[in-house]
Amino acid sequence: MSDVKKAELRRAAEAAPKGEWTFDCAVPDRHFCAQVWDSEGKDLAVLAATEAGSYAAQHIAAANPSAVLSLLDDYDALLAKFDQAWKSASSESHAWAREYEARMLVMAERDQLRAELAAIRGQEAEDSETVRRICDLFGIGSKARTQAAIMVCVENTHKFAEMLDAIEAEFFMVPGEIDPDYPDDQPYDCLVNRWASTKAQYVEQFRDALRALPPQQPDAVSVPRELLERLTWPVLTGSDWQTFIEAQKELRALLSTRQAEEGE
Repeated sequence: MSDVKKAELRRAAEAAPKGEWTFDCAVPDRHFCAQVWDSEGKDLAVLAATEAGSYAAQHIAAANPSAVLSLLDDYDALLAKFDQAWKSASSESHAWAREYEARMLVMAERDQLRAELAAIRGQEAEDSETVRRICDLFGIGSKARTQAAIMVCVENTHKFAEMLDAIEAEFFMVPGEIDPDYPDDQPYDCLVNRWASTKAQYVEQFRDALRALPPQQPDAVSVPRELLERLTWPVLTGSDWQTFIEAQKELRALLSTRQAEEGE
């Protein structure tokens, strides 16, 4: 029912006679009409002398102003109660929606953390595999696989590489073919190729390069090939350092002898 209809019904009920209304049914055989009276016995309505007229009189008397106003009051009370319940349910629904959104955010963060943790574990597994392979290359036993041990091996490898690079640059670099595009640049080629060769191939290249060295250079010390091999072999193989140290001593002695001869 619209608010306009309720207002019209309330105004009509308030303007009508107060109190309980009574009625008489019709007596069709005697042509007595159905009638409705107010609480003071005054005629309010005279209806047809029919059965329908009797029902109409009964309805009018039952729907007296007091009953209508009571119904309207109950209706307004129920409507207010329903409105309050709706507001409460709406508030609870909004609170539930906010809680649901908060839970979804927490679940999303949880899933993100799980993904990041899985990535970290995967990276740790990959790092562990890398460390294992490095230790296997250096021959580090499982009980000695510490950062310190790995760093010593890496530093020694770097030192040996620098020593080998110095030997190649000093003894095995020969003039190469001049590039027509750069005629002023003097290129140099190395008699050995450490990058594209196996260990056996490199050793053979090194041996051939030693044979290619001139036996004597002006104003230089003649170093026996056997001594030079003992100096370079430990650098190439990463072993037999006692031989390298003894060869160093012999080289120093040879240089000292040369210097003494020049002083004479």
